[in-house]
Amino acid sequence: MQCCWGAAFYFINPAFITLLAKSSIFWTSAISLICFVDERPLVKSGTFWLSFLIVVIGIIGVTVFKNDFSTKASIIGIVLTLAFAFSWAIYTISIKVMLKNSNSTASFTVVSAYTAIALGILAFLFGKPQQSLSMSNFGWLLLAISAVTSIAGSHSTYYAAVKRIGSTIPPLVVLAQPFLVLLVSRVVFKEYLNGYQWFFGLLLIAGSALAVKSQADLNKF
Repeated sequence: MQCCWGAAFYFINPAFITLLAKSSIFWTSAISLICFVDERPLVKSGTFWLSFLIVVIGIIGVTVFKNDFSTKASIIGIVLTLAFAFSWAIYTISIKVMLKNSNSTASFTVVSAYTAIALGILAFLFGKPQQSLSMSNFGWLLLAISAVTSIAGSHSTYYAAVKRIGSTIPPLVVLAQPFLVLLVSRVVFKEYLNGYQWFFGLLLIAGSALAVKSQADLNKF
């Protein structure tokens, strides 16, 4: 999951990645059908299948109408992002199971430990970790900020939110993320989404929200 996420930024821009990655919310609902018996009635939910159709249309639209969609770099970036989205869904389901009897901070510490070991091995096998020796002080500062805010802070608070208020509300709040990322990416990377991408992007987010709603409606009964 982390490998796909990190690699995607070498091929496409942040806002586009973040928007496409929101499809993970739908996959989370879909995989829940397999993992949790009490959520299998979703198969009979018209709202759920409508969300599926909307998400698929949104993904196709936001990618096909990308200005350089047909280039090799864009295709690789899109595949990596969708692979990340699917992996994130599995990760979220795992968290939901694990957090039933575990402390959120302790759980993240354990996950971070074995993730760091696995990524370290992959870095030496397929990457060039020696390049870190030539990084500037500013580069190390950005890396440290990213580690504290984007990894430790965001994951720990997400774990805590899921445990305290359930798995429905946090994903809905996170749906605002692509727009916040776009604001920053527009300044830093001069990234813009065209009108078609905005339309299908909003459609993708609406479909994801509908998937969450169908799951929440199921839990009321």
